[in-house]
Amino acid sequence: MKEAGLGGAHLQGADLFDADLEGARLGGAHLEGADLFGARLEGAHLFHAHLEGPPVGTVHLEGARANERTVWPEKFDWRAAGVIVGGEDTAINE
Repeated sequence: MKEAGLGGAHLQGADLFDADLEGARLGGAHLEGADLFGARLEGAHLFHAHLEGPPVGTVHLEGARANERTVWPEKFDWRAAGVIVGGEDTAINE
């Protein structure tokens, strides 16, 4: 699914274990509670995506792009994960 166009997709609770989503367009996608363990999202577009739920610390996010409307799991450090956030230098943590 490399570079897949999944913008706005409802993937809540999906099993994306070890998925290769490098460069995927996930803008506005709902990934709440999805199993992203080991998933590769390097360079993915995450503008307005919803990633709250289980920690995404095992996801490879280097170079992924997000914005201030991207919703991360509580206490997730998107900077340490290598995510590039455009617009404001913040992202929503819920």
